Formats: sequence, C-alpha cells, structure tokens
Amino acid sequence: MIIHGSTQYVDPKTNKEWYSLEVVNKWDWKTKSICYLDFSGNTISYALYKNVSNQESNSYDRELIKNPTEEMKNELIKMGYLIK
Repeated sequence: MIIHGSTQYVDPKTNKEWYSLEVVNKWDWKTKSICYLDFSGNTISYALYKNVSNQESNSYDRELIKNPTEEMKNELIKMGYLIK
C-alpha cells in the first residue's frame, strides 16, 4: 500500500485509486486526525483520504478514512508519522 504525502501530486489520469494525507487546519474541529508529525517542536496533524479517479472529468472523488486498517497504520509509521 502506498500513501502519498500532503505535498505529492498524483495524476488522476494515470491512477485509478490512491491514498493521501492532508494537513488538518488547526481551526478545523470536525476533521479527525489520523496521524501526526513532530516538526521542530511543532505538531502537525494529518487526515487520511482515499481518492478514486473519475476518468471522464479528469478529477477525483475523495473519502475521509476514519478508521485506518493495521496495514495503513504500519505504512504511516514506516513513513515517520506518529499514530493517534
């Protein structure tokens, strides 16, 4: 399983389905964080999304992952993130 970081671009034309992280704004109290990154003493929260390509419109639909699987958690840990 590949989870793309918040700054990585994934082309919906060539990818059917992918997972990606997005920074959660500190004023967003609705979005549930999945993992964290400690960057020079500052904690950055991330949400995990599943993205599905819509080939006809060259766009994608996304769904917030609220309950990550063990495989997802293990991949995030390998990437250096702290799991909530």
